[in-house]
Amino acid sequence: MSNATHPISSKARMKSLVLIMTVVCAFVFAVNSVAGRQYERELNYEFALTWPWSHSLDGDINHLNRMRGHVRWLFRNYRSNPQVRRDYFAVAHDIDGINERFKQSGYDRRQLRRDVERAHSDLHRIELALKVKPRDFYPWR
Repeated sequence: MSNATHPISSKARMKSLVLIMTVVCAFVFAVNSVAGRQYERELNYEFALTWPWSHSLDGDINHLNRMRGHVRWLFRNYRSNPQVRRDYFAVAHDIDGINERFKQSGYDRRQLRRDVERAHSDLHRIELALKVKPRDFYPWR
């Protein structure tokens, strides 16, 4: 009698195991697809072709701040003389002033954009003074 019930219970266990595995796989798939959709919403895609007037001042200032951090990182990898370091600290001080003026409500957009361009060219001049390899130049848009 125990032999007759044993194969039936084995089949029932196998079916329940397959059912449980199917439910677990479906649940994992659903969680991954939801997490993937949330990640795709967070991505910020940019087109390869952009017009010079399409960049916002906010974006240019963020880009300038990232470039300042990149040039600061270059000082760890390339030798510099004290004059180049002083130039960098002067430009970094100017960038702090740009950030402060941007946070205020009444600023001159044209003047601020000119200051951003000047600070960008100064940082690039510092990159050239450090004799940075071409692959380490900060890509300005």
